[in-house]
Amino acid sequence: MTSIIRLLTFLHLILISSNCVSADRYFHNRGNDLKDIINIGFEKRNYGITFGIFVESYPIGLFNASYTDYGEGRGLRYGHLGKYKIGGTKIKQNLPPLGSSIPFRFDAFYHVPINPDFRNSNRVYKSYFVKGGTNFLNTFSKNIYGFEVSIAIHYGIRFGINFNEIADFILGISGIDFMDDDLTEDGDYNWQKREVEKRIENLMRFANLLIIQNDRLLSREEKIFMIDVGKKFDIEEIALDEKTCLY
Repeated sequence: MTSIIRLLTFLHLILISSNCVSADRYFHNRGNDLKDIINIGFEKRNYGITFGIFVESYPIGLFNASYTDYGEGRGLRYGHLGKYKIGGTKIKQNLPPLGSSIPFRFDAFYHVPINPDFRNSNRVYKSYFVKGGTNFLNTFSKNIYGFEVSIAIHYGIRFGINFNEIADFILGISGIDFMDDDLTEDGDYNWQKREVEKRIENLMRFANLLIIQNDRLLSREEKIFMIDVGKKFDIEEIALDEKTCLY
């Protein structure tokens, strides 16, 4: 254990002395990585017991005997320190990846931070029950690997550990940020840069499909892609053609 601490200290000194990162930003990022590891919160309007193991954000080994009536929590969850929502009651709403308006119920693994800082503003997770199983919507920049348990009778407690965040903290000591959540020297987070890169990539593919559609029929997957990009970038001609171009 002593040798591991010495090695980590040595790596840290190399980084600081070689001006790879500033000391302030380095400690700021490592502190945020530490906050990402553990979920612990006190909640209300939640009833029952839930336990889930998350692999690539999908809850497996799921046990859910709970009901959440627009529940709310306060604590530390997915790096957000403060209040968060944990679900709602039966409603109708369009929510991908289902793609159609059907009744569903959010379960207690639902997470929407209330007034988050910018770093955590994209960390929304909505798992919900529909006929035939569980589905989910994840807006995190990376998938979730970990577990979470909650116990409540109106008031209750939640606890969880995010294993990928443990790895991100350890690798972050040597400057590796595979979760894309470190603040960079230009004031942006790495996930922001990845989003810009993804948008450019999508626009380039979109432009390429516009050119080749005159030479061959596009596949269904290519048409869906063009519709999605058209909506995101407000390209009306593509979005309006959604009803007919898929058939």
